[in-house]
Amino acid sequence: LISRWFFVGLLLCMSTGCYSTLRLVVESSTTTNGGRPFYVVVRSVDGNTLVSESYQVVSSKVFASPRDDSILMSRVLMPGKGVVMTIQNQEVSDLAVYFLFSGPGDKWRLPLHQPLPSEVVVELGTFQVDKVRIRRK
Repeated sequence: LISRWFFVGLLLCMSTGCYSTLRLVVESSTTTNGGRPFYVVVRSVDGNTLVSESYQVVSSKVFASPRDDSILMSRVLMPGKGVVMTIQNQEVSDLAVYFLFSGPGDKWRLPLHQPLPSEVVVELGTFQVDKVRIRRK
């Protein structure tokens, strides 16, 4: 009996999207970050956190020991290369994608609000986000 209810709950959860994922594609050029490696960071956030936290506060959370619990994923990206990140959607909070450039421009972060899209493609310029394409299911 328990296994039947578990199965029904699992199907219901899957059909409503609680196990959905976000595919984040980041594309860079050889001039991104002046040709130096940089970090791409995905964090669980609320709207107030996203607007109030400075670049220094975010970067300190990434490199803190132990790492901040809100950090879901981080990757080093080499200029001219791309990365694909798959993030499990917890459907509890919004997400923010941060690009920790050595000299960030105004567009160094990208908010992603619930309900999350199925795919986000980010094209990076030299020190900021140039273009974002969002695909919903």
